[in-house]
Amino acid sequence: MTASTFGGIVNNPMMDRNLGALVAAEAGEAEPDILSHGLFYTWGRKDPFPAPNVQTTGEVKYDGALMTIAESVQNPTVYVKTGGDSVKDWTTEMSNSLWGAEKTVYDPCPAGYKVAYRDKSEPFWGGISGAVGYEFNTTYKWFKAGDPATVFPVPGYIDQGSLERAGVRAYIWSSYASSGDLNIAYQMYVNSGSISVTEQRKSRAGNIRCVAEPAE
Repeated sequence: MTASTFGGIVNNPMMDRNLGALVAAEAGEAEPDILSHGLFYTWGRKDPFPAPNVQTTGEVKYDGALMTIAESVQNPTVYVKTGGDSVKDWTTEMSNSLWGAEKTVYDPCPAGYKVAYRDKSEPFWGGISGAVGYEFNTTYKWFKAGDPATVFPVPGYIDQGSLERAGVRAYIWSSYASSGDLNIAYQMYVNSGSISVTEQRKSRAGNIRCVAEPAE
């Protein structure tokens, strides 16, 4: 797994693949390898979930009961089904500090890396479609930006225990939470060739693209 400066459009080096991906996605006349999709995370939890259509050795359970943060650590394979937009968070202890500008104990990225913080001065978060080298291929379900380019698959997301909109949508979480609503946080929203940075309920599981922690 390598990191690049992503063509200069993020301030710190970004990994060349989604967290949990076994290979990096490639831009070409084929859909990215499913092994490039990576794992899925609900906002603030350190433990991942595989796509429901991917066979794994572990068992993921889907439960409708909200958890405390301690319970989520003790039950890493339990995905909380919240009932949709009526309950937007997976925890009874709603918090905007589980992930943040500084790396926390709940951050799932490996040593030296963290979940990217939404910095609107960076083209990645401030308008990736205007970045150098940007291209979105709706036929083969990938997008890229930067020079040299970093490529992203479009693997869908997990909602209520189901993989949704694979090949059409993707969510890439930031560690930046809403300043006014403890139920939602910011992510890069990919949908049918368009990309925007929007708020999303924390109970949906999306991808993470780790960035290097700033040098001290």
